[in-house]
Amino acid sequence: MSDAYTATARIINQLYGDGTPDKGALAELRRTTAIADKGAEKIWPLIFSAVPKLSTNGKPTKLETAVYTALHCYAAFQQGNDSFVFGQIPRSKDKEESGENAMSLS
Repeated sequence: MSDAYTATARIINQLYGDGTPDKGALAELRRTTAIADKGAEKIWPLIFSAVPKLSTNGKPTKLETAVYTALHCYAAFQQGNDSFVFGQIPRSKDKEESGENAMSLS
């Protein structure tokens, strides 16, 4: 898997470490529009601990930006959901063939 996926998954799992979402961090992710925004400071330690190749010149790397963007989108999607909405949906082979596992996008 890619570094971006691995880092993003690690951070999302940290945000839900004890089963209770870190609503403050999720709110900051929704409010900010870029990793360099001052409001994103709360999430920086999580990003810096999960991203293997950090910026050396103070300008965010493409990887740091990609992880932040994925987290920003996830936080917007997660808003209003009390349950953890990250991860794969368990599938049953019988249900898969009958189409019972299909999910509506509406």
